[in-house]
Amino acid sequence: DIFFFNMMQLRMRMEYAKRMLIQHPELTVAGIAEKSGFQSASHFIRLFKEREDCSPARWRKKHL
Repeated sequence: DIFFFNMMQLRMRMEYAKRMLIQHPELTVAGIAEKSGFQSASHFIRLFKEREDCSPARWRKKHL
């Protein structure tokens, strides 16, 4: 099912982005969005906020 595949792919990209946020604090959120395969930083931030209830920058501060 293509929907399931797309959701799994998004989940994997989000998990990769979270690892990058912690392991590479020198990278910007926009840089991590690009490396994680998102179309734009704003798209990444919107999806991240929907799933984590906070911005990637705030999430990073909480987990460093």
